[in-house]
Amino acid sequence: AIPVAVGAGGVGTNAGGNKGADSVFGTLTSIGGGRGTGNGQISNANGGSGGGDSYYATTGGVKFGLGVVGQGNDGGASSNYGPPYPAAGGGGAGSKGGDATATVAGVGGTGLYYGDKFGDTFGANGWFAGGGGGGLGSSGNIANIGIGQAGGGTGGCTSTTNGTAALANTGSGGGGSGQSGTYGGTGGSGIVIVRYYGPQIADGGTVTSVDGYTIHTFTSGTATFTPLDL
Repeated sequence: AIPVAVGAGGVGTNAGGNKGADSVFGTLTSIGGGRGTGNGQISNANGGSGGGDSYYATTGGVKFGLGVVGQGNDGGASSNYGPPYPAAGGGGAGSKGGDATATVAGVGGTGLYYGDKFGDTFGANGWFAGGGGGGLGSSGNIANIGIGQAGGGTGGCTSTTNGTAALANTGSGGGGSGQSGTYGGTGGSGIVIVRYYGPQIADGGTVTSVDGYTIHTFTSGTATFTPLDL
């Protein structure tokens, strides 16, 4: 039996959020995403993909949310901009998070498309692991918030609008908070998908068939993938 664990998404807070948990299949580990750097808190900003910088987090061109090579990409950078205090987007599996400009928050990094292998019913129409969008720290044009990718959450705006949560089982990032007192969106939980060609030869998870392949899908908690004694 091969152990399986599906990581939960990091819970959004008003102080930078929490890092996402790892997902595991046997000896393979998909590293949970880093958190955004709200309120100057930069610990746990690194992850499989890095969290985006808040408007004052980047110093000397150094951004704090770094990704892991082979797993994801860095979060975007911001640079002590004034109102509306735009934050950067979180990194995604396909690209780094978008940098903030003086007036526009960064978009989330792009995800990766696996709908051709698993079907568009999984993830966000087949897309996984996109970054969450950055928020605006004070009143500003709502059109300038950061947009999440591949099911990632959109950033908040002003002191009353929270960032939105990512879609469950996408591994994507939640949207950044608008300002102290509002909350960032919770990150999307992970997913473990096992695919092989032909009829079912193992137990575990939810079993479906797509284009002649058998697919085992695990969407929460811990479980096992067990080859059958045929």
